[in-house]
Amino acid sequence: MPPRESPRSILAVLSFWLAGSAAVLIGLLAACEFLAGGCAFPWVAGAVAIVVVALQRGLVAALARPLGGLLADAEQARAGHAAAEPFKVSGGGLRETESLAAIINRMGSDHFASRRQLEEKVNLANAALVATVEQLQHRSAELNQRTVDLEQALDTIRRIATTDSLTGLHNRRHFDERLAEMLARAQRYDEPTAMILIDVDKFKEINDTLGHGAGDAVLVGLGEIFKSRARASDISARLGGDEFAFILPRTGAEEARALADSLLAMVVAHEFFYGAARIPVTLSIGVCHYLHVPCEAEALYKAADDALYQAKRGGRNQVAILSFTE
Repeated sequence: MPPRESPRSILAVLSFWLAGSAAVLIGLLAACEFLAGGCAFPWVAGAVAIVVVALQRGLVAALARPLGGLLADAEQARAGHAAAEPFKVSGGGLRETESLAAIINRMGSDHFASRRQLEEKVNLANAALVATVEQLQHRSAELNQRTVDLEQALDTIRRIATTDSLTGLHNRRHFDERLAEMLARAQRYDEPTAMILIDVDKFKEINDTLGHGAGDAVLVGLGEIFKSRARASDISARLGGDEFAFILPRTGAEEARALADSLLAMVVAHEFFYGAARIPVTLSIGVCHYLHVPCEAEALYKAADDALYQAKRGGRNQVAILSFTE
């Protein structure tokens, strides 16, 4: 970079032009006095005009270049607001423009430092926001997984609470809840309903002869048969021990009897084994059918139980039905 000239004051430049112009004016006046013999006014006026024009042009020339450079540098500084370092403007060698350039440079440096501080704060805020979002996403994933685990645990609890663990059928609690719901619906819409109660014939002898493992094997096999035969609308359950039950909504007496007969036939045809021992299994089945269901579930239970004991008193391995049309 070439060495810069020392600052020159605009007043110094102006004084220089004034001194030169005064010398020219004095020379002109002297010439006029010599040539015209006292008639020098037009010449003086012309000389003054020449001096004024010269002063104006000299002053403009003295100021134009440094001020133009200052404005150009300031415009570049404004356009280069994203520069890596503060932009410097020069005053063009004049003291006044140099002072103005120093003010602009100081303001530019302050602005640059402020912008850098703001950028750093923005970058820190962005980094913190990204970290927070990542933490929230991680926590959200954990929460979703815990929700899935909780739902699975609740499903397991509900299944345990409503299912007989040995046979996979519904338990007595779930059966009674669904029975109450179906009775309420049947009463509301005046629908026929049937219930089936089932006992395993001589189940105690199976346990006493072959052991409780053999009895469990029989119950598991019966559970598979009953689940395969039940309709989608039916509810089958193990009430306890060797006692099973079906609820048959919207079912007529003949349809209920046909289902009970098919259950008995499937059990008789099925071969039950415990180890190498074959276990003969028969059932006593009681069916009650109501054209107009009673208000209480106990009435349905009692009617089905009465039919069951009819089957047992009749010699077991059979179906007995009680139908109520009133």
